[in-house]
Amino acid sequence: MPVAGLAPARPEELLPLERLLMRVAGQRVALAISEFLMFGAKETAACVFAGSFLFLLAVSGHVAIPGLSRYDFLFVSAIAIQVVLVTLKLENWREVAVLSLFHLVGSAFLRSGWRWR
Repeated sequence: MPVAGLAPARPEELLPLERLLMRVAGQRVALAISEFLMFGAKETAACVFAGSFLFLLAVSGHVAIPGLSRYDFLFVSAIAIQVVLVTLKLENWREVAVLSLFHLVGSAFLRSGWRWR
């Protein structure tokens, strides 16, 4: 029974890295290593916006742009990060719409004075 999606794959479906690892470590170990590396790549892609924004938060207190407040800088930078992610196809417009709706609803709750009790 395959564990964690480690079913034997057809040779034409294998990645070059998997073929190389299979020669050294065997099919099961090669597929497990490949799965682990793919997981890491997907997690890294998922953290691009958050990591970029945390970096901007850290440096925004040290950057002074005449005529632009710190939070306006952060807002414009967040929009720029989203545009770059969509352009590079790391995100799609549906994801942008969902995130925007989430932030709009959150902002509406804050502005209405509603709080968790």
